[in-house]
Amino acid sequence: MSTKIGIITMFDCHNFGNRLQNYAVQTVLENLGYKCETIVPESLYKVNPSNILKDLACSIAGSQLSYKHPDAVRYYRIRRFNRNIHFRVVKEDMFSPMLADEYDYFVTGSDQVWNPYFWNALLGNDVSFNNYFLRFARPEQRKCFSPSIGITELPGEWEEPFRNELLQFTQLNIRETAGADIIYRLTGRRADVTLDPTLLLTQDDWKKVSRKFKACPQEKYILYVMLGSEAEEISVEQKAIINNLARQHGLIGCRMIIRKRPEWFSCGPGEFIYMIQHAELVCTDSFHCVVFSILFGKPFLLFKRIIKKYGIDMSSRTETLLSLLDLERKKPENQVWDETNIFEADYAGSIKILENLKQKTLGIIKNMFM
Repeated sequence: MSTKIGIITMFDCHNFGNRLQNYAVQTVLENLGYKCETIVPESLYKVNPSNILKDLACSIAGSQLSYKHPDAVRYYRIRRFNRNIHFRVVKEDMFSPMLADEYDYFVTGSDQVWNPYFWNALLGNDVSFNNYFLRFARPEQRKCFSPSIGITELPGEWEEPFRNELLQFTQLNIRETAGADIIYRLTGRRADVTLDPTLLLTQDDWKKVSRKFKACPQEKYILYVMLGSEAEEISVEQKAIINNLARQHGLIGCRMIIRKRPEWFSCGPGEFIYMIQHAELVCTDSFHCVVFSILFGKPFLLFKRIIKKYGIDMSSRTETLLSLLDLERKKPENQVWDETNIFEADYAGSIKILENLKQKTLGIIKNMFM
């Protein structure tokens, strides 16, 4: 009988990176020979019979409907991508210890499952703390796959609870060096810094779930994916340089994830990959935009992502990635703002490094279940 693993991660039908990493975790574990299910509370999964008719309409006329009903089309396309993932829907928000008898192991990750600032937005602190630290499982069943804390310093009230739960894991890995530093400071233990699972799949793997997007411009374009505030992150001077280069090269600007452009706002994870595949330049503060830009050999300009509401810098994951792949030149503070450097996408050396890091990460993941 094959080993059965329950994947515990954030389930968010608004977030492409969340869905893409969920698919990548499942694919990596299945490629290693394990049977996997992503366990999701019913309150988040929200199976609604009315979605059947909406989905049918969106599947037939999604491009036309996107102008008046962009949210409905976007959610349909995300749900459509979710068909690539095996789900187990449970009634309770806080996972029950009875689940421990149905699986051999549980894996928490990837995504920012250990970022306490995100928990209130989903199920609430107590529930998220229980689920994402696998407190319902027996200690020997608790495994992690490139989780992220996503911040450089924990709020003081979370330090002791984090310490107690981290010590329950026999092996620890994490997605960023800042997170590894937090773990060491709290527990005295060294956590392996492992790759985000989206980096463990190949360009060909991602082409399988990439989806041609009718709203993709026919002209050559610069793709903007700014999760924070573009007005605050891109300076007036930087915008002038980008706009001048766009005019010189005949590039139009394609701003995704903004409601004023519903035809692009309504894309799903597969369309998101397609848009990066075909861009001439990617301007972003998104970690996963950087991942796919590197995998598809696209030039990118990276900007810091600051969440003013909490006063936190969420750039640590991207900084770790660029350092690991010898791409420090692409960090916001190092980027040279001239045409040669802006359109530079020589990642040959980085891909070689990535291949070695992939083998290291896969070795760590395999070792967890031995």
